Amino acid sequence: MRGVVSFILRCYARPMSTQPATPVEVYASLVGRIDEASVQRITQNLSPGTAPTANISRLHVLFQSSGGIVGDGVFLYNYFRSFPIELIFYNSGTIASIGVVAFLGAQGRKASASATFMIHRTSYNSQAASAAVLGGLAQAAVIEDQRTETILRQYLTMPDAKWTDLRNSADVMITAAEALTFGLIDEIADFSPPRGVQLFYL
Repeated sequence: MRGVVSFILRCYARPMSTQPATPVEVYASLVGRIDEASVQRITQNLSPGTAPTANISRLHVLFQSSGGIVGDGVFLYNYFRSFPIELIFYNSGTIASIGVVAFLGAQGRKASASATFMIHRTSYNSQAASAAVLGGLAQAAVIEDQRTETILRQYLTMPDAKWTDLRNSADVMITAAEALTFGLIDEIADFSPPRGVQLFYL
């Protein structure tokens, strides 16, 4: 087996005899578009039923995403939020669109001083679509915007001007300093695995 789960099984399973294994911290990266394929990969690599997760104290994840499918991002948000191991996510570059919602699922959230976030309204590629299709897409976009904004408002205390920009379909950029003020992150800090630690890809 490969990935985080196999590493845990190899190194941190309890010995047959005596004392429980010492809790450990694991480091990983999660980079790319959020879609059905990435959701399948992530859930397979992090399936808590396949490893002795009680022996892991914390999972640190370097996260980078330009966004993707709204439903898949909301799924990851709920999956991360209920994950049985403490998740600490780091933004060292840019997290955008539905990636921000997925990022909010982590119990701990940090960003480098030069990192940014971007949120916006739902959009679809509607080229050569009929009136009926366009109407359906518009209705779907309203529903997607409602559920993502509900999640964002649970965490973010942005000024009214930012929420107005979001409602007006503007791309809302958020600096690391603003993210700390708004509640999107809890600390400005870099992803800094200890020297020599193994880094996994989710």
